Amino acid sequence: MRVQRMSLAILALAAAAIGARGAADLTVSLSPPRDSVSLVVYGNADLTLVREVRTVSLPAGQAELCLAWPGAAVDASSVSLRAPAGVKVSAAAQPPGKRDQMRWLLEAETAGPRELQITYFTSGIEWKPRYRLTLNEGTGAVELEGLVTIRNRSGQEFERSHTYLVVGELKLVENLAKAAWKALPEYKDQKDEPPPAAGSGLSERYVYDVGSVPRLALDDTYTLPFLPAATISRAEILYRLHPAKYGAAVHKVVVFDNTPDSALGGIPIAGAEAQVATVTASGRLPQGRAAVPYTPVGEDCEVDLGTAPDVVGERRVARQQRTSFEFDRFGQVEGYDDREWVEVELNNHSLHPIVVEYTDTVPGVWDVASEASYLEEGMNEVKFRIEMKPQSKEQLEYRLIKRQGKRVRLGPVRPK
Repeated sequence: MRVQRMSLAILALAAAAIGARGAADLTVSLSPPRDSVSLVVYGNADLTLVREVRTVSLPAGQAELCLAWPGAAVDASSVSLRAPAGVKVSAAAQPPGKRDQMRWLLEAETAGPRELQITYFTSGIEWKPRYRLTLNEGTGAVELEGLVTIRNRSGQEFERSHTYLVVGELKLVENLAKAAWKALPEYKDQKDEPPPAAGSGLSERYVYDVGSVPRLALDDTYTLPFLPAATISRAEILYRLHPAKYGAAVHKVVVFDNTPDSALGGIPIAGAEAQVATVTASGRLPQGRAAVPYTPVGEDCEVDLGTAPDVVGERRVARQQRTSFEFDRFGQVEGYDDREWVEVELNNHSLHPIVVEYTDTVPGVWDVASEASYLEEGMNEVKFRIEMKPQSKEQLEYRLIKRQGKRVRLGPVRPK
């Protein structure tokens, strides 16, 4: 008899007779094939939940079942066994010195085949997503397609496994909080769930169902689609000038909503690298790579495509003035205002109309005045949106007032 290498194997069933039947015969069932197996692979941890079903012939009465996983990366503390009705299962026990085995005592009412469900955690199975991102210059639409590469280093092979991929944070902390709450003496006899605060706001997760994988062989990699190609018609292409973030360069950014009614179907977008291409009148042109950030449902996904050489922006301070001095009783300066007259020159050398988003970062207490419309972002940013024609030039002007020292107490005031 030979145990198949790197396979979770049911080693033996030892039937023990009850009462006058005397000693039992030893029945060996070596590595029965899996009837079904599913894998839940977590993306933020080296952890995979395996659920498998195996059919084993049980004798009437008591039997000892031993599972072994020689060479496989199985967490022994996570191995559990569930039997159908008519079969009692005792608590699991690990044989002394056998870190890759687990034993149970089963008691079946009648003899015959039984489906046993075995679950456990393993490590060594990893998945890495990537995208194809295509911009269509003619329609302005964006096509996003997700592919995933799965690699198996778990120490065992899986045939026809139904595979699920989890993106987001694994809620181990929430589970521990729930378990701790239920362990409290005052709640021992209660069946209510713990308060929502025990696990609220800890993480978000989503499970991609990639279907049945014919085979996950050892040390092999497989590429599968996990996000079907979706055409996003409401995407927006922005040219961002943000000196505090990008320096003097202008970056081209694709922005689209990840909402339930979008082309993506309202699922979180896993963070990964994308191969970017542009469809023009001349055909499909590769544009390099870009990072697609993890984007929960309900938020905007922003993909930075890098610098845009055909759009140039320059920020300069045309004039500065220090005013509104305040003095203490000793004649020392304790507060004043810094005023700046800012000019931003923009040049669109491309053959297409574009939208430029310019952001100025201003620390401290400040205010702004401009004939152009703007949006104040939080406490430290002011944002302008400028529409530009092909091969055109625009100039943006605005004034800033920055309060210093004890002038801060007066708060923002519109510059005059």
